Amino acid sequence: MPVSPVRVIAEKEFADAVRSKRLWGLTAVMLTLFGLMIFSFGLSARMGGEQILDPLSQILLSLQTSVSTIAPLLGLALGYDAISGEREKGTLRLILSRPIYRDQVINGKAVGAVLTLAFAIGLATMVLVGCSSILLGASLDLDLVLRIVIYVLLTILLAFTYYSISLLISSFSRRSSRSLILSILVWILFSFVIPLIGFLFATSVVGPVPPPDDTEAFREWTRRVAEITEMFNMVRPDYHFSEVATKLIIARAQFATEVVSELEALPSTIGEVFVHGWVNLVVLVLYALVPYIASYAVFTSTEKE
Repeated sequence: MPVSPVRVIAEKEFADAVRSKRLWGLTAVMLTLFGLMIFSFGLSARMGGEQILDPLSQILLSLQTSVSTIAPLLGLALGYDAISGEREKGTLRLILSRPIYRDQVINGKAVGAVLTLAFAIGLATMVLVGCSSILLGASLDLDLVLRIVIYVLLTILLAFTYYSISLLISSFSRRSSRSLILSILVWILFSFVIPLIGFLFATSVVGPVPPPDDTEAFREWTRRVAEITEMFNMVRPDYHFSEVATKLIIARAQFATEVVSELEALPSTIGEVFVHGWVNLVVLVLYALVPYIASYAVFTSTEKE
């Protein structure tokens, strides 16, 4: 039985990615952040700091911002030269000269990217779980295992979202360097520029910060700024990932403390997390699919390379 060209290309993409320094460099950064968080949690526990969650959940919650930064970079690192790199090296024309169709090429590259992202993120998570169990005595139960698996899948989805965006840019670009620059600019826009614009706009609308001694006014100012800023953040895929992932982990507290019980509409089960966050999940999936479909259309309709 002949092997599918999609599978062949996917396996080649995965093998090339696993051998690349950029993948292992970003994975090393992720592992370093995980290690620092384990050390920080252990130090806090020895100093008698209050913990509202179990060690693993607390670490994952604390790593939320870091994961939202590293996962997109993983996706961009895989996607920026997926097409443009093949054009530069002349290998794309060679591949298409064989009995392989354009849709098989781009689908194979996407499958290979998903496998690579699953490998890198899954490996880092297993190291995190293992080190937490050994160094912090963290224990696993079925509920926590399910939440960690879903958290990993959400992280892969976020990384693939940025892969799709960079793949679309790569489909248009003739040079990998240009594709890389544009991909990084998109990441900077979503990660830093939009939140900053949202905050500046919110503070200009709401007005100056109230005096520190006026607690009620300060709370109202903070609430209104947060609401307006959130409207801007809703265009960011990172925001929708964080909304679901944070609820997924913090729900482990199950209103254990007054701090948690004050959180508004906090879900306690995995099902409730998805009931509350289904809109965020749908938007994140659309962010992953729309650029990929667009890159598919662009690449398959191109006649010359």
